[in-house]
Amino acid sequence: MKNESGFTPAGELVLILPPVVEEKTKGGILLSEETRRKESEATQVGWIVDAGVEAWEHPRMRGLEVGSKVLFSRYQQNTLPVNGIRYFIIRADSILG
Repeated sequence: MKNESGFTPAGELVLILPPVVEEKTKGGILLSEETRRKESEATQVGWIVDAGVEAWEHPRMRGLEVGSKVLFSRYQQNTLPVNGIRYFIIRADSILG
């Protein structure tokens, strides 16, 4: 997984790519942009895109690498939108597994 965001995390920060929130429900109901944004922000999983040097040394990052799927604390992320793709920036100590 390549970091195409143009953002390089510093220190204990980790750049996460969350899953894409679908535009429709399984029943075919269209979700509003606001609903999709809220669902995306409430997401607690994603894939590691990049991390700062100190983040890789954090005990919770042991055994993880770029592309690893992780679970992190809810509402601990900052959002970074780049070219229509939403990334999350979290602290390494927010990773739960």
